[in-house]
Amino acid sequence: MECERRGWATSEAGGIVIGWLVKLALVTTLVALVAFDAISVGISRLNGADDANAAALAAATTWQQTHDFQAAVDAAEEAVPDTTHESLLAKSLTIGPDGTVHLELRRQARTLVMYRFGPLRHYTFAVVKGESAPPTS
Repeated sequence: MECERRGWATSEAGGIVIGWLVKLALVTTLVALVAFDAISVGISRLNGADDANAAALAAATTWQQTHDFQAAVDAAEEAVPDTTHESLLAKSLTIGPDGTVHLELRRQARTLVMYRFGPLRHYTFAVVKGESAPPTS
């Protein structure tokens, strides 16, 4: 009745509310997609650093036991848990005189939108560094 007193038809008021709700839903969806992709990239970088350090520890342990460089590289590659989204960068593994291993791992974030667009795609890739000293007995 309030709508009729002001000169609005009830269907016009309902249309305004529906239009407003649709716009709100679209904006909320866009914000959620951007937030999901941003969080995914951040978490991917953090998890990549953990995986790189684990791979470096595996390589350092193998190097300490065998002093075989190829065996250390193989141990680092085997220690990478997600081979579809992570890979050890070629020739990035170095072993210091004290047995400390340094390496770089390339990791791709799992995103919903960013990997589909050329200008944004490179943000889904992270190169993280890992290092580990050989374990002490």
